[in-house]
Amino acid sequence: MLVYNETVEAGVLSVRLVRTPTRRPDRSSACRAAAGAAVASRRGWADFHCPVPLLRGGSAVNDKIAIIGAGPLAAILALRIPTSVRKVIIGRPKAAAVALADEVGGIASDQVSAVRGCRVVFLAVPAPEAAQVVADIRPHLSPGALVVNTAVDLATADLADDGVHAAAAKVIGHPRELASGARGVVVIDHADPAEADLLAGLLAGVGPVVRGDERIAAAADQALAEVLAGARAELHRRLVDAGLPAEVVPAAIAAAGPGVLRALAVGEE
Repeated sequence: MLVYNETVEAGVLSVRLVRTPTRRPDRSSACRAAAGAAVASRRGWADFHCPVPLLRGGSAVNDKIAIIGAGPLAAILALRIPTSVRKVIIGRPKAAAVALADEVGGIASDQVSAVRGCRVVFLAVPAPEAAQVVADIRPHLSPGALVVNTAVDLATADLADDGVHAAAAKVIGHPRELASGARGVVVIDHADPAEADLLAGLLAGVGPVVRGDERIAAAADQALAEVLAGARAELHRRLVDAGLPAEVVPAAIAAAGPGVLRALAVGEE
């Protein structure tokens, strides 16, 4: 894994790539040669391009993306976006970004300037932080870069401006279930056909990808929360009536409920 570091001394920007061990190296000989050239040139990671096609169709596009954040959603994106895609994980504390980058064979940084050269920048941060993050990365975005809002409860229109082109990719699914391997549903909005195809190729590993109003994701979350809250209350009552001590009912629901619901969702008995 390569860890991205920037320092500024006497007004001079210095970029350094530090190689650290990674458990799952995912780098072709062409990628290694390109990385070596970038380091040797001392021009920084923004000059690095790993020539691996991004999509199955072999589209010749910049395959370098950034994921800002190092929490559960960032981990899901990093792990499920195709391994042929170069990933820059930007997060604080830096140790969290390093841990995630190490797991996916990516680059770690705690500096927003690491978005330079990235074709797509995923915002995997809490909704209240997103606007500030966009303001911080704006000066460093490459021309044509696509910023992707993943916050279900944040309107993408609130992030876009003349200097930032933003699309939405909202995931329907509980982070804990997704982290354990469940597939969610991704709703893409505010993207033109080419951008939608690009995002669909990147996010197919997360689950089925559909195009539609981004508000579908928030409505789905609300519907699931309301219906399942009512079901939980009824289930709690029935288990107590069946003779199960009330203090252990939550544990029984937590252990059996998700599996039963998942089986019902796919039509299993």
